[in-house]
Amino acid sequence: MNNEENFDSLFAGAKNGDDSAFKMLLEKYFPLLKKESVINGSFDEDLFQELCIVFMKCIRRFSIEKEYARSTYKLTERILFSYLSSTKHSRMS
Repeated sequence: MNNEENFDSLFAGAKNGDDSAFKMLLEKYFPLLKKESVINGSFDEDLFQELCIVFMKCIRRFSIEKEYARSTYKLTERILFSYLSSTKHSRMS
């Protein structure tokens, strides 16, 4: 199974309530979530928790359709990164 198929499988499982699939996705994106939770050089635990909630909402709301091209994998990551980044910046304002 390649990365894209694995991502699709984990994403579908997490979206359907599979806790282990959600935990695996969270582990995959943990470094990004942690990195985006740093403001002015300090880790902001509240922001980290908020980003984890946003991450969970993104999984629930986003739809991956199998008939789309495999570029969906990268597009999904870009959308998620963009959304997490905008959440961080709005919190800093």
